[in-house]
Amino acid sequence: IYTLSLHDALPISIHVLAASARGPVLVQPARNALHVRCLNGDWVAVLTAPGPCHPVAATGSGRSLLIAAALDDDPCTVLAWDADDSTPSHAVKVPVPVAELALCSDGTLVAATDDGLYTARLRP
Repeated sequence: IYTLSLHDALPISIHVLAASARGPVLVQPARNALHVRCLNGDWVAVLTAPGPCHPVAATGSGRSLLIAAALDDDPCTVLAWDADDSTPSHAVKVPVPVAELALCSDGTLVAATDDGLYTARLRP
């Protein structure tokens, strides 16, 4: 059994747990990055972002881990990363601010807004 200590600086609701080829991972927003760790504390990735991000979503599919997050300073922009690359692979624009995000294992991004749901394919 592993014990994971979550820092008090960020509310628990913005941490995301996802399945991956390495087992469950925790995605934790930081000031200009998303930290991705195994539950035993081993680092998987540090994904760079232009600023703080919230909400965050993640999903594993096979050997890859896909992560998406809306920018706090521009909540109409959702960035997406493959955890194997520290820079975003996609930038998705939504016409209104994003309230919640979800990722499907097939690479479909779902962004929930006050106006409804928006989807985008992040994988072919």
